[in-house]
Amino acid sequence: MRKLRVSLTGAFTVLILIAAAGYSYDRLATSHERARYPLKGQLVDLGGFRLHLYCTGAGKPAVLLDAGAFDSLEQWDLVQPGVTKCIQVCSYDRPGVGYSEVSPKPQTSSNIAEELHAALMRAGISSPYLRVGHSIAGFYALMFASRFRDQVAGLVLEDSVHPHELKEFPTHFPNHPVLFTALRLTAPFGVARLLHMGCR
Repeated sequence: MRKLRVSLTGAFTVLILIAAAGYSYDRLATSHERARYPLKGQLVDLGGFRLHLYCTGAGKPAVLLDAGAFDSLEQWDLVQPGVTKCIQVCSYDRPGVGYSEVSPKPQTSSNIAEELHAALMRAGISSPYLRVGHSIAGFYALMFASRFRDQVAGLVLEDSVHPHELKEFPTHFPNHPVLFTALRLTAPFGVARLLHMGCR
């Protein structure tokens, strides 16, 4: 019994040390990335969390750039300066990505559209809008256009997912709730960051 207790104590201590090392690594990596990619725009208060919105240039319609699944507005680093020479361009970080804080609402396509629209209103970026969506953001752009039809002048879908892609190609989006929950719980300890780095 004593040996079992000692073994369990040792295993628990090792887990604590690994968690502490992972947390430290994640904090240091975050600090390094924020130094490398400083805040570009403004943090728009949406009552409960803040959304990072970066707008440049002038002219209508305002071009709204939306990055792929886990990408920040830095994805548009080479695009926005060129487009902004002749028109207003806004890029942003979706909740929980880049400098945007986590939203208290579930991140459904409808909520994502509503939150972006609210941020634009708070920041004084008026319609009409030209929505640009890459990958999964193409679906968010379609939802935005559907919800605010009279404010959208056009859509640009860059390598976008199809609205029925989940149904037609279920293997493209495997549903592993246990895995996703595990990643969410271990993210503060650097696990998700390490896995993402391993995929590059």
